[in-house]
Amino acid sequence: MYLNYDGLRDPHLNVFYSYGDKAHLENNITKAFVNTLESFSNTELKTAVKELFDFELLDGDYKTTFYLQKKPSEEMVRKYENRIMFAFSPTGKPWGIKGLDTKDKSTIKKELEAEASNMDLSDDEKKRFIETSLEEIMKIREDKGSIPDGWLFVEVNNEPVLVVAMENKLYDLDPYQLNNHIEKSLLITKEEDKPKPVYRTYESILDLFGKFNSLLCNQFIEYLTILGYTKVNDFTLACKADESIRQRLVREFGKDILNAVHDGEKDFRNWETTRCLVSYDYLHEINLSFKSESIELWLSFGSTQNSARTMLSRIERIDIEDSRFFSYLGFHMLYYRGRIIRGLYVDNWDSIEDFVSYWKKNINLVKMSTPEEAILLYQKMFDDKKIDKELLENVTARLSGKKNPILIVPEISLVFRWTYEEAAQLGKDKFATELREKLDLALRTMKLK
Repeated sequence: MYLNYDGLRDPHLNVFYSYGDKAHLENNITKAFVNTLESFSNTELKTAVKELFDFELLDGDYKTTFYLQKKPSEEMVRKYENRIMFAFSPTGKPWGIKGLDTKDKSTIKKELEAEASNMDLSDDEKKRFIETSLEEIMKIREDKGSIPDGWLFVEVNNEPVLVVAMENKLYDLDPYQLNNHIEKSLLITKEEDKPKPVYRTYESILDLFGKFNSLLCNQFIEYLTILGYTKVNDFTLACKADESIRQRLVREFGKDILNAVHDGEKDFRNWETTRCLVSYDYLHEINLSFKSESIELWLSFGSTQNSARTMLSRIERIDIEDSRFFSYLGFHMLYYRGRIIRGLYVDNWDSIEDFVSYWKKNINLVKMSTPEEAILLYQKMFDDKKIDKELLENVTARLSGKKNPILIVPEISLVFRWTYEEAAQLGKDKFATELREKLDLALRTMKLK
């Protein structure tokens, strides 16, 4: 994107990176932002003030003063006629939920939950977002003071011209807090005089800093890339990044790569997996999974009971000679309404040939069953030495006395794996070509092409 070296390095080689597990805090990003502004020449500062704060500085001799998490005196602020509230975050917008102007905790929590439901985060990450945001928002409402994250004062030819109060958030900005800063820090209390906050996204700041191409600008860009607030547009560069961040950087290419592999609606199956929905008889999705050590193409055939029966009636054997190939044989059960019965998987088959042969011989058992019939099926698998006694006992304990019908699903997953180093060597286009080739091989093998 903006980087001109081969691969993002160890995060701690970045001048802004904080040791420990709190490198992402708003205060740290604000400090990096302020340090970068502080390094600007007069020409760069004039451009930055115009693009970031919508304010035109006259030519002259500039003197800047910065504050971080420290409030200047009221006397100092009052010297400046032009006072701006600068609000920046990844989204560059205030909360779009009216209730967040309230002090009612239950209302705010409900609206945070609604906001989190639209975020591309894991369930645990959403929970942490709600908890930390709620704590912070309530603290702001209980605290009668106002301490913006940062300040910029600009004098031109020794005359006070501009003061900017800064507030940074990792998600949307809180309009209640911004109004509090305008009144108690910028000292503007009349409604008709209050300036509207100037909102900017992290990305817009990076776009500006990328034009300057200075050491600190490039370090700031790298810092936010390491933290995940901007993307890398070069697939090879992302694959060669440090192991601690490459998974996150490369997964951003998931939809683009799958678009080159197969038609169909694309979405995210989970935080590390991009999915393409397809409509083959017994293949319903193509999954591209970005693991910590590798990139994997997952093709799960027979993921429903009916499609599994169709699959077993067609295939004879699965014989794939490919160094990237491995299989996952995930026999499992679902309640009739679709919920998988967790903890009862049978995935320790001798071989893929053993799995296919066993279920082709017992295809009559792949049917809707009562819980008692399902227990008998596991008893048969125990007698046939396909499962151990512990699993049989678990099944018996879980299903005894249950009433809901159960679906039997012998699913076959064909998987192809690339290391990040191999993907980097191929490049995005050749990597997508290899994915198409592996998909075609799997479809032919499974009698779908």
